[in-house]
Amino acid sequence: MTGSFYIPTFFYYASLLTPFFLGLIAAATVSQSINPDATTFLDLYIFSWLNWFGVTVGLFTVALCAYLASIFSLRETKDRVQLNLMIRKSKQTMIFVVITGALVFLSAYLSGIPLVTWVFSKPLGIMAIAFATIALLLIFRAMKQRKLLPVRALAGFQVIMILVAATYQHNPDIILLGNGQHLSLLEHVAAPKTISALAWALMLGSLFILPFLFYLMASFSKLRK
Repeated sequence: MTGSFYIPTFFYYASLLTPFFLGLIAAATVSQSINPDATTFLDLYIFSWLNWFGVTVGLFTVALCAYLASIFSLRETKDRVQLNLMIRKSKQTMIFVVITGALVFLSAYLSGIPLVTWVFSKPLGIMAIAFATIALLLIFRAMKQRKLLPVRALAGFQVIMILVAATYQHNPDIILLGNGQHLSLLEHVAAPKTISALAWALMLGSLFILPFLFYLMASFSKLRK
């Protein structure tokens, strides 16, 4: 009984903390908050990462993951009552995404980060946000009509547009440092031997991970039947 209680609880908190810290890291890489010239422990290892902008991006990332999870779970039940409940939860996570997204822009403004300029200064960013908004409206319509397969495709497309709007401005720079320097995918690429070793490690690791992933998917399919 005790073990069955702790396992879901463990995965519950892990599912919250993992995307939160992922967003925290992503925010630090583009906000120029990482200062390699810092001389104190707190400035170098704590406040470079933990700040209001990073916290709001972390919450936004949690909201996106919850949103995708709720959307992709809609076709996992054929019970009408459960489906209506899951659709209502999906709409709630949509609202959570919009609220946390607004908080990201607010915290960026208060922190002096030109996020609005990064996203809306070029046509690609404006188009990406427009497409994401249109996808949101189409998702609401598809949910109302109970067309759940297009909902999945639209949600995936919507998140891709959000990522494009958030990252294209600095490409190929992936980390903007507080001292004015940056790390680029092209200028600071690793040695060919390192890339080759990493590729082999990923392929070998997939031999262990993918079978268990397929087993997990098959287990859920049996439970659904």
